[in-house]
Amino acid sequence: MIIHSIIAENLLKYRKLELVDLPENGTIAISGLNESGKSTIGETVCFALFGRTFSLDESELNKVVRWGETRCSVSMVFSVGDGKRYEITRYLDSDGNHSAGLRIVGEDDDPIARGLDAVEDALYKLTGFAYAEFIESFYLAQREITTPNPHSHTVKAMAGVLTMERCADEFKREVSRTEREIPDEEQNLGKLETDLKILAIDEARLAQLESERDDCTQRHQAKLDLLKSLKIRASYYQESLKTLKKARRGLMQSNILRIALFLATLYPLVAVLTMLMAPNSALSTALRDLLISQFPGWNPADLWPLVNSAIGLFLLLLFTWGLYSLLKKRVTALQQAPQQLADALGELDSVTDKTNQAPPEQLAGRHELRDKVLNLTATPEEIVLHIEQEEPWLNGVIGLSEEALADAERAVEDEQARLNQAAAMQEAVKAVQTKLQQMHQQIRQFGEAQALLNGAIVQLSQRFNHHLRGMACKTLPLFTEGRYEHLQIDEDLSVRAFSSEKHDFMELDEISSGTQRQIMLAVRIALSQELVDRAEIRRQFLFLDEPFAFFDESRTRNSLAVLPTLSKQLRQIWVIAQHFPEDVEFAKHIYCAREVEELSLGERAEAEPGEKTVIGS
Repeated sequence: MIIHSIIAENLLKYRKLELVDLPENGTIAISGLNESGKSTIGETVCFALFGRTFSLDESELNKVVRWGETRCSVSMVFSVGDGKRYEITRYLDSDGNHSAGLRIVGEDDDPIARGLDAVEDALYKLTGFAYAEFIESFYLAQREITTPNPHSHTVKAMAGVLTMERCADEFKREVSRTEREIPDEEQNLGKLETDLKILAIDEARLAQLESERDDCTQRHQAKLDLLKSLKIRASYYQESLKTLKKARRGLMQSNILRIALFLATLYPLVAVLTMLMAPNSALSTALRDLLISQFPGWNPADLWPLVNSAIGLFLLLLFTWGLYSLLKKRVTALQQAPQQLADALGELDSVTDKTNQAPPEQLAGRHELRDKVLNLTATPEEIVLHIEQEEPWLNGVIGLSEEALADAERAVEDEQARLNQAAAMQEAVKAVQTKLQQMHQQIRQFGEAQALLNGAIVQLSQRFNHHLRGMACKTLPLFTEGRYEHLQIDEDLSVRAFSSEKHDFMELDEISSGTQRQIMLAVRIALSQELVDRAEIRRQFLFLDEPFAFFDESRTRNSLAVLPTLSKQLRQIWVIAQHFPEDVEFAKHIYCAREVEELSLGERAEAEPGEKTVIGS
């Protein structure tokens, strides 16, 4: 980032500050007495970029507004090496209302970002650094130069270990959190296993209960069927009783007729056979005489009338026999009604147990009625009366059966619920066991990852330390005129310098304050170079506020000569001091005065290097 212009109003000391057409390369010197406004220029740059200054934190930001004024503004034009110029603007009032904008110069209608957060994000993408990195590298505020803090956010970011350290810390927190959760999960697992034992699941229990329920269902259905069957059979018996009696009488009559016809058919047949086979026998003679006496016109030699009579009687016998068979089948069918009713009455005894025994008189009446039914002596009135006595009792038995069936159903449902509960608990046990395995595995993996990250952090820190030492050692001889050429920078970034005169490394407190600041300035510039390399910055300004305090004139002159040659990227170097040696030339030299409130640098600032420009009204 190279600054091209700064325009501010009512910001800190100045009512108006206008620095335009600033040189892109070389040293820009700012000199003046104390409280002349030198540091205000640096704080203006800091406020323009990040909306805050080094000397004022965010809670005191309204102090940026010049005393007696209600608002301030700043506009800064800069470039980042992509061929474009950008303008960042900020406005702040004494009530704390703060706004910001970022745009490409010449494209006012299409700003890059508006608002504090949006501008901050967009600026970071453009430059590659934020406020913390800027303060620890490119911007040296007016303060004592000290060794960098190895644990600072900025140094870790420069070393490239910040993200890894955050990951390692996150892994550590995850391991700690997981280790805290493991006892709870183990306790939960123990409780689940205990509850599972208390359930005491018997795998065969459900099948047994289901079998008992099915038996109970069958018995209950049999009672319902018996009640229904009893009514149907009683009605059938009543309907069949008269018909059965008639059918029995008809069967008896047809049987008598059948016997008579058989005998009648047998007589002519025997007579014909006797007269044919033994015509001269006494029996044959007697038969002929009988026939002649009964049938006077009959010819004894003609046997065909007897034969025809036998055939006719035989046919009539066959008809009578068929009728008898039909009547017998009908009687047999009709006799099922009393038998079925008797069986139903007998089945009532089978539903009796200790809890639903019928009264003795009811049992006696049932057995008596059964005998009458089988003997066909039970009247319809007796049947109806007895059924009316049996029905309430049987309904009570059915009611008890329904309760037993409901109990069996509940037992099955309860056992099924217990099995479901056990299955859910077993799944929960498996889930907790799996989770515990995963948690232990996660602890191992996070531990390994943390170890790998810590190893990488050490490697990168050592590499960063090595680069920092190399850059500082390259710069240090130029600042110290060769008296100190080597630095020893430990892992904690503590610094010792090798003295060529004493041939040994010396602690900083063994070295003069001026040399200490030279060494620390070399380390600061090395940090700036590290950030330039990490963020791949092409050109960058460096703002040094009073870096040569406690330097003698020779050290100041030597350092000013060396600064522009230290880095190809650190091209625009701002340096503040109360005064500079007269014979040192700058790309721009700006003088500040205590009484000046409006400072302006116009186009005449485009002077040849070495020209001194006085800012003031």
